[in-house]
Amino acid sequence: MDTATVGVLSSLLPPETQKYIQAYILDADSPGQLLLRQASGYASSAASTALPLVTPYVDAALSALADNQGAAGLVAALAVVTAVVVVLNWLRRLVMWWTRLVARLAFWAVIALVVAAAWERGLARTTRDVAVASSTLAGYLAGLRDIWVAEYNHYESQRVRGGGPSSSAGRR
Repeated sequence: MDTATVGVLSSLLPPETQKYIQAYILDADSPGQLLLRQASGYASSAASTALPLVTPYVDAALSALADNQGAAGLVAALAVVTAVVVVLNWLRRLVMWWTRLVARLAFWAVIALVVAAAWERGLARTTRDVAVASSTLAGYLAGLRDIWVAEYNHYESQRVRGGGPSSSAGRR
């Protein structure tokens, strides 16, 4: 490691942690350095063994792409589209994971809140409060449903009369 990195580590870490890092990570005879040297040796030997086997195929693919410039553009475009789809799929999975995590945390937080309220106030009062809160929420949801149904009926009546935004667009 260079002196700047060691200086930053010494300013951030306590002395016993610095000694531990120096002895077990940065020292040339430390287990981490020995494993790193061994792994890099294995990787180097694997690459030198695989290079003669892979080189003819890579050369053939590159010469085929050089002979067909249109195919090279198509392959590049397909590679970009594939990369975009893979990244978007990864992002979708990440968003779904966080959404499920937040939903589960919210569910268990509500359960813990009800249990804590029952513990503190008693089961009868908590049951009554949960019933009142549930009926209030059901009333709000019923009002929301009524608004949605009214707007849907309004849109449908506009569409049937022909005055709506999708009256004749795309029809022949």
